[in-house]
Amino acid sequence: MKKELKFIISITISIIIIAGIVSFTYNKVNIFVGVIFSAITILLCAKIYIKKEITPEKLFLYIAPMIMILFLIGIPSWKNPDEPVHWFRIYDITQGHFITEKLDGIAVAELPKEVLKYHNYSSELDIKYSSFPELYENKINEEGETIYREMSTTAIYHPIQYMPQVIGSFIADIFTDRPFIMMYAARLANMIFSLIILYIAIKIIPYGKIFYYY
Repeated sequence: MKKELKFIISITISIIIIAGIVSFTYNKVNIFVGVIFSAITILLCAKIYIKKEITPEKLFLYIAPMIMILFLIGIPSWKNPDEPVHWFRIYDITQGHFITEKLDGIAVAELPKEVLKYHNYSSELDIKYSSFPELYENKINEEGETIYREMSTTAIYHPIQYMPQVIGSFIADIFTDRPFIMMYAARLANMIFSLIILYIAIKIIPYGKIFYYY
């Protein structure tokens, strides 16, 4: 009984947190769908866990991908305040610039103007999916104009921290010249990497797995 009660309390807290995070989209439909979808997923996993005594790491694989996909879809790219500047750093590393260059003592990256176009969207708080067709049609012109963009806030991060996103963006860059696809490929690669690392972490913890899982 204590075990079931503990699990139910954890689920309730999780749903409240999810509701708060998803509400960042400022879209009532997204909030409603996100909360309902998450609640159903978590409750089904709770039932499986209680009835079948499934291991915590396997339960994680039931719950986490669903919630991550929800956030991937429910929160459009460039909606988060710092996502654009990190994306600029990711793209710069993708092009082989592991160490940010300096110009007059300031860390800068020379980026195609098509990549910087997304920064204009990030400054608008009303980012919507309706703007995606325009973003998708935006293509990088390798011989086109480039602009120096200050990178003082992200140049301090080691390139290894961006490797999952860089790998995703690099693979996309092989097949397309659309920053929109590269950005989402970076997001997807980061999601997959996070799932793998967290699964392994929960699996190898010698004791107290449920505690760390919560």
